[in-house]
Amino acid sequence: MTLYIDVILLENIIMNYIIILTTAMVCKIEAKQIRIILSSLLGAVYAIMLYILQLKIYTNQISKMLLSVAMLYIAFQPKTLKILLKQLVIFYLTSFCFGGTAYYLLYEISPNLIKTTNGVLIGTYPIKIAILGGILGFFILNISFKVIKNKLSKKDMLYEVQIFYKNNQAKIKVILDTGNLLTDPITNTPVLIIEAQKLEAIIPQDILKNIDKILNNQVFSNLDEEVKRRCSIIPFSSLGKNNGMMIGFRPDYIKINTQGEEEIREKVIIGIYQNKITKNGVYSGLMGLNLLNNEFESKVMQ
Repeated sequence: MTLYIDVILLENIIMNYIIILTTAMVCKIEAKQIRIILSSLLGAVYAIMLYILQLKIYTNQISKMLLSVAMLYIAFQPKTLKILLKQLVIFYLTSFCFGGTAYYLLYEISPNLIKTTNGVLIGTYPIKIAILGGILGFFILNISFKVIKNKLSKKDMLYEVQIFYKNNQAKIKVILDTGNLLTDPITNTPVLIIEAQKLEAIIPQDILKNIDKILNNQVFSNLDEEVKRRCSIIPFSSLGKNNGMMIGFRPDYIKINTQGEEEIREKVIIGIYQNKITKNGVYSGLMGLNLLNNEFESKVMQ
């Protein structure tokens, strides 16, 4: 069997890239493309060294673990050990899924091309098999995580959100509403729906006391110009009301507390809901996946 180092290098870079990119998407991490590429290159070079040098120092589990940590630091720069461990778990889960899928495809299509050298799977299989394995693995992981999310309890779906406007702030409990994908129809900005009475420390009183009049365009022109620029009218068909309208207010930014970690969102509109969202008061707002996930695509910077 004739093996080409450049082909092996390219195959490993492609697979590492797909794995790291998927890890970033699952963990909702901002990562620059150049960092992902450099991390993928490091993993690929390691694979080449395993094949050529065949030294024990490169094949023991400690060195492989250190390699994984180094790749994650290059790609994501985790700030704490807790975040690193979380990324490491997702990284390995993604690797096992993609590797297993690619190996299965290779075994079914061309089993005679499989060769293992120094603990590394080497072969002359087409690059398209590696790419196809990565794509199938991505869909398997994506479906799996969706199933897990659907089985989350309400307690797991509760989040604490801090809203900031000028020198004011408020902490509010919200629930993740998978059916809430409400956005501003003009800017397509995600809308976080909050009970009006919970916003008294944030939203100007001229708005909260005149919601109905503003919706009827009776006092909107009298508002302060700076406040007016932050306001918009959001149409909705939910919360027990069809073809409804609510006032949207754009704060400076919000912080979402997710499992002890804080995620900042600047592109968000607060939808002011005049009634109670829940009778027991466990939560006072509804947050859609489009806000929590930040539309995945924006997580990986171009």
